[in-house]
Amino acid sequence: AIFTLLMLVFYIYAVMFTLLFKDFYTLGYTQADYFGRMDYTLFTLFQFLCLDEWSGIAYEVTAVHYWAWYVFIAFIVMSAFVV
Repeated sequence: AIFTLLMLVFYIYAVMFTLLFKDFYTLGYTQADYFGRMDYTLFTLFQFLCLDEWSGIAYEVTAVHYWAWYVFIAFIVMSAFVV
């Protein structure tokens, strides 16, 4: 049950992050293509879940959209600390 809940949270946030931030690499806002495709976004969210270098990615995105830290922190709290 927990795995299914985690996959549902992953999918919802992956769709949301892909729609919000998919053009950041092509516009030159990020150094790597973190959110360009759904599989890239899922890998990036897995990095967030493991708390592996998530702050660098969040810093690059929040330099453009200051409100992005809300969704990053919400995902980290839901995935890493709750589940």
